[in-house]
Amino acid sequence: MAATTYPRLTRQHRQSFFLLGVRGASKSIWARAQFPDALCIELLDEARYQDYLTDPSLFAANLQTARRGAGW
Repeated sequence: MAATTYPRLTRQHRQSFFLLGVRGASKSIWARAQFPDALCIELLDEARYQDYLTDPSLFAANLQTARRGAGW
């Protein structure tokens, strides 16, 4: 099944932002296309999610040590 994309009525963001929408609305597809070099932290990864719940400072540590352009 091929994904159909629709143009979004948004401006290009210069800082971090939240992208909210219903499940299956192609948020990830859009984000990967718009920001191919962006850092993506997948909170649906259960092990990572549990690590962040146990020690929230790991989130900040991951951001500080992430390579720019690490991509998806």
